[in-house]
Amino acid sequence: MKKVIEKGKEIMRISVDEQHDFDHIVEVEKISIAVFKELTEKKYPGTENLTEDLVRATAWWHDCYKARTEEFSLNTLFNEGKESRNIIEEELTDMLSKDDMELLADAVEHHAGWSLLPYFFLNRPRSALHKILIEADAYDLVNCDRAREFTEKDLSFVNKLWVFVDIFFESVSLPLYLRTDTTRKDMWKRLKKYWGMWLWDEWLLFKLFFPSRT
Repeated sequence: MKKVIEKGKEIMRISVDEQHDFDHIVEVEKISIAVFKELTEKKYPGTENLTEDLVRATAWWHDCYKARTEEFSLNTLFNEGKESRNIIEEELTDMLSKDDMELLADAVEHHAGWSLLPYFFLNRPRSALHKILIEADAYDLVNCDRAREFTEKDLSFVNKLWVFVDIFFESVSLPLYLRTDTTRKDMWKRLKKYWGMWLWDEWLLFKLFFPSRT
């Protein structure tokens, strides 16, 4: 499993996606471990089949497709989970047990897009690992440092618009993502700070689309 984690780190070190890079995965890994420990203590069903290293590996591989996709496309929007699963099955089949492979690949495949709807509205994750990944990935949506770095990147207008729209809708729906004590702690305070940074404290939205005037 250590080799799987290291291979995931190698991919993310050279990520071409400005919002899904090495630093993002570091945060997702940290929160994933914390959520895993909380769910284990609460004896959440399925956590008995997980190890901390499997949780870490899932974090490092969940954006492996986006890490290789520089421009926005409808395929990125709707099929990123499936595309990531294809990469995982191609590159990790000989490195994981059959059970660990299925847990990791399934969690990654369904961590984004339409697959989130059952979790949003019915609180029905596909597995404990799926729940951990969704919670940790969503938690890093309102990362102020990540947003500041994004506004400094030399991206096309289309890329800027798409990423901002994605951030807006996902952060607005954040209460539907976050259901553990670990991730809901200070959630409203963090959201207020995040949107203040974009709209009234630091004017990042204006700086994003009109950099020459700032």
